[in-house]
Amino acid sequence: MSSSRRTETLIYGVGNFGIGVCDYTLQFVVFALYGHVLGLSSETITALLIATWWMTAVLCPIAGISWDAQANPGLTYRRRLWIAAALMSVGHFFVLNPPSLQERPALLAWLAVTLVLARIGMTLFRIPYLASGAALSSDYHERTRIAGVRVAFYALGYVSAVIATHAALLSGSQDQPIGMLNVDGYRALGLGGAVLIACVTVLHTSISYAAETPLATRSDPGVDWRRAIRDIRLAMPLKPLGALLACALLLSLIQGMSNGIWELAQDDLFVAGKFVVAALPALSGLLVGGLVWSRLRVDRNAVYLIGACVFAVFLLLPIMTRLLHAPAATEGGINGAVSLSSPLVAWIFRAACLIALEAMVADLSDVYRLRTGRASAGTLFGLAVALQSVGESAGRWLDKRALAFGFSALASSADETDPWMTMRQSTVAVPIALLAVLSAFVLARSQLPDMISYQNVRSLLSRRVRRTMRAADE
Repeated sequence: MSSSRRTETLIYGVGNFGIGVCDYTLQFVVFALYGHVLGLSSETITALLIATWWMTAVLCPIAGISWDAQANPGLTYRRRLWIAAALMSVGHFFVLNPPSLQERPALLAWLAVTLVLARIGMTLFRIPYLASGAALSSDYHERTRIAGVRVAFYALGYVSAVIATHAALLSGSQDQPIGMLNVDGYRALGLGGAVLIACVTVLHTSISYAAETPLATRSDPGVDWRRAIRDIRLAMPLKPLGALLACALLLSLIQGMSNGIWELAQDDLFVAGKFVVAALPALSGLLVGGLVWSRLRVDRNAVYLIGACVFAVFLLLPIMTRLLHAPAATEGGINGAVSLSSPLVAWIFRAACLIALEAMVADLSDVYRLRTGRASAGTLFGLAVALQSVGESAGRWLDKRALAFGFSALASSADETDPWMTMRQSTVAVPIALLAVLSAFVLARSQLPDMISYQNVRSLLSRRVRRTMRAADE
């Protein structure tokens, strides 16, 4: 890859930084503010989050088909991302700056509206952003690098938000020792995050690659979204498309349920050190994995299979070491080291699954374009993101049920002095590992394009474009 191409990929990846910042706020900070400070129940907040995820699932295919129908996506890319970033920034700011509402219905309405604004902004941002990444390069290995850089910048935004939240804005003071009760810290976080999302988006859209699409590959404007999805199903073998979407659903279930492990650190009003110790190794692994796997020139099917299986092994490793060798908490140096290092390694390999999946969606969009002559990257990414929203909401609900089971069924037998709460973590970690292995099994039985078949697709597409251009000249 040339230096100009590397710079182009880096500039493209910057756009995903704001998504990581906003995602952290909607995943965790709202629980601290609206639960611990404003008194809403965790179940109520979770229900609102799940409702916004389902709303996103409905919006995603429509946004994807609308993007594919653009006659000149390069002219609309900046405008769409600016509108989406504005909605995301407004939602991010106001969700952390609620007015002094004493009535519970008014507070619920405020939270619901601001969550909807932020989620709509994230959806309208992600679909054209992902689809333009598919058009950024047609090279097999460069597409892997693009997806890896995109995942790395998402993780970097998430990690930056975690550090800024717990180390600076909500770290506590003499006046308010419990930082998570510092209302002014939430207001500063809301404003800082909103400004950061807007600035990063402007930077990305001002100097990034403008999406260009080869001649005669656009969908007809105004196409009905049900017809577009049906056409994709008819033009593309159902087995590989179904396998890809099934993997997207399973990975999002893993994401939703992974929150349960981190929520074990939310006791004592989000004590900063406790939460960071629980979440930061995994987030760092996602960041490192995005950078590492983007450099490898290997087949994506193999990357996904290896990544899913190794992720499952390392996710369960702290539990197995605790069960096989269970010293007292004061003698738990080995278990502590394993508990910190295993999430780092596990999430490095989970990043491999995310990167391979996103790149394979772009590959299948080329298969569809070869068969029909129309673009479909937006539609396919819309379907994948819709299933991710459904899966993440289901995973969030399941991890609540699993944690409830763990705290009730294991309360009498679990070691209460265990700082890693290994027995209770197992109620979430074991199902997550099984889902990862299941996704590997689903992909292994599919017929997704490998490196050779993808090169054949690109060769045939290039010939078609050349014929079309010659016909136009004549």
